[in-house]
Amino acid sequence: WGPGPWVNIGRPDWTSKYYHRADSLGIGFNRSSSGSNAVAQYFPEVKEKFNNIETCPEEFLLWFHHVPWDYKMKSGNTLWDELCEKYYTGADDVKKMQKEWENVKDLIDAEQY
Repeated sequence: WGPGPWVNIGRPDWTSKYYHRADSLGIGFNRSSSGSNAVAQYFPEVKEKFNNIETCPEEFLLWFHHVPWDYKMKSGNTLWDELCEKYYTGADDVKKMQKEWENVKDLIDAEQY
């Protein structure tokens, strides 16, 4: 199994590239009716919602659609800018967690810390 984009051993569907499908046009696996049609497995109302890039919830967008890098997100950002913002927010959150962890050093035993 290859979590890194550089891994290309084993079956193609065991690699991260198989799932993210990133290329010069965008990112995401097209599971809509114009792609693998995996969306057909869902209850009709859910299928209809997820099958349309405009109504698909953003948290599932890249799971069901190959989305152009310049696609406009609900925030007004392009997909690329949104991904960058989420990345930096996540990194900042981890810095806060590290600081919180450092603050409990004297409150728990060394082995747990």
